[in-house]
Amino acid sequence: MPNKLDDQFVAVFLEEASDVLADWERHCLAIQKEVSSQSLDALFRSAHNLKGSARSVGLDGYAKFIHLAEDMINLMRDRHELANAEGISILLGAQNILLQWRQILLGNLGAPEPEFVDKYKQILTELKDRSTGAARVEQAFGVFDDNQTSLEVKATPAKAEKAKVPSQSQESIRVPAQKIDVLMQIIGELSTQQATINHCLKTNRMSERICTNAIQFATKLTRELQLQTMALRLVDLSRLFQRLERVAYDVAQEQGKNITIIVQGAEVEMDKSVIDRMTDPLVHMVRNAVDHGIEPKGSRPSQKPAGATITLTASKSASGVQIELADDGRGINPEKVIKKAVSLGLAKEGEQIPLKKIYEFLFAPGFSTAEKLTDISGRGVGLDVVRRMVDELEGTLEIQSELGHGTKFTIVLPTNVSIIDSLVVLASGQHYVVPIQEVAEVIDLRSYSIESQTQRGKTIALREKAVTICPLQAFIPDTKPHTSLQTKSHHKEAQQTVPSPAMIIDISGEKVGFEFEQVVGQQPILIRKLAGYIAGIPGFSGSTILATGEPAVILSPKVFARQYLSDKEVH
Repeated sequence: MPNKLDDQFVAVFLEEASDVLADWERHCLAIQKEVSSQSLDALFRSAHNLKGSARSVGLDGYAKFIHLAEDMINLMRDRHELANAEGISILLGAQNILLQWRQILLGNLGAPEPEFVDKYKQILTELKDRSTGAARVEQAFGVFDDNQTSLEVKATPAKAEKAKVPSQSQESIRVPAQKIDVLMQIIGELSTQQATINHCLKTNRMSERICTNAIQFATKLTRELQLQTMALRLVDLSRLFQRLERVAYDVAQEQGKNITIIVQGAEVEMDKSVIDRMTDPLVHMVRNAVDHGIEPKGSRPSQKPAGATITLTASKSASGVQIELADDGRGINPEKVIKKAVSLGLAKEGEQIPLKKIYEFLFAPGFSTAEKLTDISGRGVGLDVVRRMVDELEGTLEIQSELGHGTKFTIVLPTNVSIIDSLVVLASGQHYVVPIQEVAEVIDLRSYSIESQTQRGKTIALREKAVTICPLQAFIPDTKPHTSLQTKSHHKEAQQTVPSPAMIIDISGEKVGFEFEQVVGQQPILIRKLAGYIAGIPGFSGSTILATGEPAVILSPKVFARQYLSDKEVH
């Protein structure tokens, strides 16, 4: 690069480039649905502004590449017939090149122009020359070999990114000034109350009304400060949904399928860390929906619309954010799933299996009913990864499907995963924390009669449905070898004479209860990561500090419930 770069200005440019390139992609997707002068003008403005900004900070190579794409966009503005699926695919490929190039620059501002850029420059240049020569746009794509497609070109920079981009990159979030103003106001009010409390402390007036009022108000402000601070990490789902829409169109184009994507609720907000962790699983699900869910070209039933529809919806729910991915494709064939489950030893031949249980087989590692392996799906890396990530985020995942009509996946995730509401419980003489969102209800076992009892637990009738109640401590390893046997013996005696409360966990309609000694209370907690050998214990999802100052392990009873149900099938 001939110009000496000011690192600070380049860093600002690269941050802003991410937003402009997202707009670039959004405009391309809009043009794919409907070619309009307004969308083409907006796309041209995005490219032109990005080019100008790149030149202003000395990234001349970056700007020259954008200029080539800008020329192609300008041609489309004059001749709308050039803005067909293939032409927009080339512009999306250019956007992908710029994104990968940006990632490399984030790791090293002085990095030379990546090798994969030259190949795409040739494509853009030859496409422009052929188009300006009044050739039909289909002929312009003669730049590709018979075995080469634009999708293959777009895959090239991804490999370069893995090889050259350092793992450490500073994460940033754009925060509206209004949110900062609210924080400043709360902190100002909190400082005033703190000053009042300090004055009362110095003058021995702690018991007076003015002091108690100040303490109560400060507590309220602290809670509000906590909520507003968490809100700083909330971002809307528009960027994620846009990426999923892009993935769906790319896969559909590769397979020659005609699809329409309906997006609803993109304005719903979630913690950025939740979005980041769920992005890859959701990308896999969308690719699966197009590849597995939508019928192959030419085999879609005549009574259905020629174009398939994929609907992506987000909405607020009592448990956080609900994301639904639905398609109107062929649906899940229960017989094929059972046949595969039998071959893997997950079910017995001729066994009567409820529909929800059949769908649960799809989450088994390596489970796939694909008859043909492709680069898109059918390689056994699938829904088990999605389920594992949803579990780690303390969420839920359910499937609804009707053969011949389509499939819907419903994922419910917490709005944030930093601070959660929890139950503090006593089990085996130790305090543990359980996320409230994992618990369907807490019951008093004194109100229920025991229907039967085995070594694995007791059975009660909960609203006319048999529910097994297991001792919670049976699923918790002894992490304190010095714990006295007398305490455990005392607990066992108490368990025989005094009924204990139990938490009920719902796993896809199947309920399992866990009995413990006492509900200590309810409190919001800050989740901390576990370290050492304890981090690998199933059902131990983190740690926290209780209101008493005592450290406590955060349990995931859903993991215990699935473990019980899995063992139940074996026995």
